[in-house]
Amino acid sequence: MQKTTQQVSCGSGQSVLQGAISQLNDYFDTQRAFLYFVEPENDLLTLAAEEGIGPRLEGKGLELKRSDPFVLDLLAEGRGVAINNILAEPPVGLDQEALDSLDMRALLAVRTSNMSEANGLLLVCKCGEEARWGDDEIALVETVAGQLGLAIAQIEYSVKEDLHRCALEQAKLEADVANSAKSEFLAKMTHELRTPLNAILGFSQFLEKDTSTTPGQREYIDIINNSGEHLLDVINDVLEVSKIEAGKLELVEESFAINSLLESVYQMLSTKSREKGIGLELSCHPGEDLYVSGDRGKLRQILINLVGNSVKFTDEGGVSLKAEVVTGDAPENIVFVRFEVTDTGKGVAEDELPKLFQKFVQTDSGKKSHQGTGLGLTITKNFVELMSGRVEVTSELGVGTTFWFVLPFARAQRPAMTDLERLDQASRLTAPAQDCRILIVDDQVVNRKLLSRLLTGDGFQIFEAGDGKEAVEKWRSVKPNLILMDQSMPVMDGNEATRKILREAGDEPPVIISVTGNAMNEFRDAALEAGCADFLAKPFKHGDLFALLEKHLGKRRPDSDVVLAS
Repeated sequence: MQKTTQQVSCGSGQSVLQGAISQLNDYFDTQRAFLYFVEPENDLLTLAAEEGIGPRLEGKGLELKRSDPFVLDLLAEGRGVAINNILAEPPVGLDQEALDSLDMRALLAVRTSNMSEANGLLLVCKCGEEARWGDDEIALVETVAGQLGLAIAQIEYSVKEDLHRCALEQAKLEADVANSAKSEFLAKMTHELRTPLNAILGFSQFLEKDTSTTPGQREYIDIINNSGEHLLDVINDVLEVSKIEAGKLELVEESFAINSLLESVYQMLSTKSREKGIGLELSCHPGEDLYVSGDRGKLRQILINLVGNSVKFTDEGGVSLKAEVVTGDAPENIVFVRFEVTDTGKGVAEDELPKLFQKFVQTDSGKKSHQGTGLGLTITKNFVELMSGRVEVTSELGVGTTFWFVLPFARAQRPAMTDLERLDQASRLTAPAQDCRILIVDDQVVNRKLLSRLLTGDGFQIFEAGDGKEAVEKWRSVKPNLILMDQSMPVMDGNEATRKILREAGDEPPVIISVTGNAMNEFRDAALEAGCADFLAKPFKHGDLFALLEKHLGKRRPDSDVVLAS
């Protein structure tokens, strides 16, 4: 008997239950033992384990119901019941025909329980003969039943846990499928939007520089440009929010100068502030420019979002952008910088401040302005938190609003040549030699025409291909120095063409730059993994393209030996 209780206490699962009733059969020298689960929602008890010998018992079972009087009494009482002669004392409510078919003549029965709640029923039966069971046998069965009650509770908990885990896994699978479908949809739609937008903004930049246009025409061109830029901002916001929801935000560390970054934001937004007739003030870190290591792109987007919002909702007065080093206890190689954007705009009501950073939610001022998507501040909050900071805001209706946040950065050394110095030097370089060949690969004729128009006047030899397969063939024949490669194309895509060209090129590969409307990070990563030297998302500024050409092709100044090359 001790072996049976130890087996139940130390084991687990179905084998424990089966082993326990097998031991009971041996100990009591009985021919049949049953263990049932009691489920609150079911009247019919579930047979959990069964042990029996004798040809008449094979394949036989005994059906028990909670509503049977005999079962009902057993489940209500904690004590076991011994029936030495079933023919003389038939259990009330049990199927007598089933008992006869199993030749049952005596039984010991007791409930199993956990925390005083019945969760099972144990029957030990003699077949073909009566029994002489007393209090000792009942006590022993009750002891085993107590252990079995705990085992059943553990099994039920394990089953619930497994079901819960399966439900979570299924929910995660469904969420992953939904996210994947959403990502594919966003990638497709943004590509389809960016491709025509590339032509609209690209050719309108040409028209901006055309001195033959009339003032009225230039006004229309400005409207086209501003509308296109706004549409591009909306597309970019939707992409950033999708990354946030998918948990795909990552920091891209690089060295940069705080003051230079602030000045670039100031230069970008000062035109809009002048158009509105409001001031835009910039207060930088005093002294030498502070160089730090961090995610320059995300910090720039944060500041553009905050300053852009302030300019948008300010009609009188002005906006100020300020950055200062916060003194305090910090490791020697770490610097904390406080950024602050203040405006004298419409302000935000106190009860609206808690929902200010929720996506697609706009304050009353935002709704009245009919501008924006309600995503900019959501993106800002997530970017700041990703960079280990927190956005704070104070506002008063009719007075203005102040946003601020503090970010930690690792100190960095000033590079040998800053971006501005490199750009200034590049602007003084001569045009490339006539043997500098560029292959433009794009399935859209208008995109090839735009790039060709951009580069033809700068002395490059231009060649074109309409898909990846044609690009490989064209590369074999003209051996271009640089290839501007679209990604999504029929016949053969850009990444496959890139890998094929680089494999064949061996030790003298061309510079391949991916130029695509697929602006999501996974497409950038795929292009770089395929072997592209750089990545340019459509639509692009003309200057961005030329900066990449300066970076990767290299040009020689006539009065020096300085060469810019990758």
